[in-house]
Amino acid sequence: CEHNYRVVPLSFEIRAMQTGEACAAHVSEQPFEASFHPISPLLAACTIVGTLEIFEYSTDEARRVHLLRAHTDSCRTVRFSPDGNMLLSGSADLSILATDAITGQIISRLENAHSSGINALMNISPTNLASGDDNGTIKVWDTRQRSCVFTFDDIHEDFVADFEYNEARKELIAVSGDGTLSVHNLTRGVLEAASDNQEDELLSVVLVKNNRKAVVGSQGGIINLFTYGDWGDITDRFPGHPESVDALVKCDEETVFTGSSDGMIRIVQILPNRLLGVVGEHSDCPVERMTLSPDRKFLASASHDKTIKLWDVAYITEDTGAASAAATVPEEESSMDDMHDSGTDDEPRVANIKGKKKGKNAGASSRCSRNNDFFSDLC
Repeated sequence: CEHNYRVVPLSFEIRAMQTGEACAAHVSEQPFEASFHPISPLLAACTIVGTLEIFEYSTDEARRVHLLRAHTDSCRTVRFSPDGNMLLSGSADLSILATDAITGQIISRLENAHSSGINALMNISPTNLASGDDNGTIKVWDTRQRSCVFTFDDIHEDFVADFEYNEARKELIAVSGDGTLSVHNLTRGVLEAASDNQEDELLSVVLVKNNRKAVVGSQGGIINLFTYGDWGDITDRFPGHPESVDALVKCDEETVFTGSSDGMIRIVQILPNRLLGVVGEHSDCPVERMTLSPDRKFLASASHDKTIKLWDVAYITEDTGAASAAATVPEEESSMDDMHDSGTDDEPRVANIKGKKKGKNAGASSRCSRNNDFFSDLC
């Protein structure tokens, strides 16, 4: 199938934007992910040896307040609960752990939550949590029913890398190392759609343009764009990152932060696709994951250099929008090649769209009933 979009490479030879590293949380071991507390100035990290570390941060310091021996194998994903009372973590030891966010005491542990290592967690609502594992299985947990209510398996053939959620449509979007994206309707508990294989590991995903576009980062450094509802194939793609795009964070409806294996953190405009600047770097150490603080002042990046750096991005995320931040890049540096294929998001989509994935699992889900008492202490 031939594509009718053009691919324009991007040069990243521009100076850093007017931002800076506010402080760094020094983690005892390599961190996989970080999570901001929704209310208090707390930052949690999960590590390669299974520990959880909680830091209290300010504009110039991050001080560790808890180091928890949480899991017996690597802890790949961590999230504060929406109310901030709990810290939820998923591990290669197959368990999901709920920890008191203030005291650091274990509240409850769900053993054998998955049959393979847990790689991704996402808070869907105050009472729902999604988890994804190394084999591509996705589960949705309901804290009110204190059980796993949906299991989506045989959809992905490799690890679930990242989630995004469309609240308006009640749809969970997952990207996988097998090169596909899947969309799950959580009202009916069915697979809504699955993309064709993009022949590259898909590692990160965010929704922009008022949920009309899905931005997906890949192992090959390509940023892929899907038009919401037309999931068969991408509608735009642009190269430019010299290495994998492991992390994406939405800045606003027009711009995203990207974290790459080359250690660089960039801000990119979507449709038209342009690099606006470089936020910072972790030298040559890959950026694993990033997250934005609730007040939108700090961007946290977890890296192999055993730090979680907090970047002051308040000037970018002010109400004036990220577009105004482009003005801080000197004109001679911001006049780079466009990356975009369509020009704007209102242009026609790719004409040759391949059909959506079909199979025995399309539109179906299963339920799991074991360990239904996991959430009994959490309500």
